[in-house]
Amino acid sequence: MKIYNYKIKREFVRDIADKKVGRPSEAAIVARESIDFERDQEHLIVMFLNGRMQIKGSFIASIGSLDASIVHPRDIFKSAILASASTIIIAHNHPSGDPTPSMADIQITKRIKDCGTLMGIQLIDSIIVTETDSYSMKEHGNM
Repeated sequence: MKIYNYKIKREFVRDIADKKVGRPSEAAIVARESIDFERDQEHLIVMFLNGRMQIKGSFIASIGSLDASIVHPRDIFKSAILASASTIIIAHNHPSGDPTPSMADIQITKRIKDCGTLMGIQLIDSIIVTETDSYSMKEHGNM
């Protein structure tokens, strides 16, 4: 997997490069593999994809608290631009075990999608994962 030097501290996700994520369930599996469920904190992961829906790189954009992960679109898109990504998937976990999105989850997903549209970087899905379940914003019409 490519490790990008962004000159900012980030935790890079390992061992997921070149995995294909054509369906939300596949993206959820990759996200689940990348999150440390031992820590009771939300993690937000950004996956950079190529035109064949293969992951070319990713990183943990934010590690938050038990029920919140603060992330700004500029943090996500700075990394996407430096990675020359044309499409991204974002994913985060809910330590509570319930993958149902909050209003804040839906709002930030729409904000990130709108920002991506302006920059020509398409957000193709926002996935919420737990250790056993997942929720795709795209599949449920929340994008």
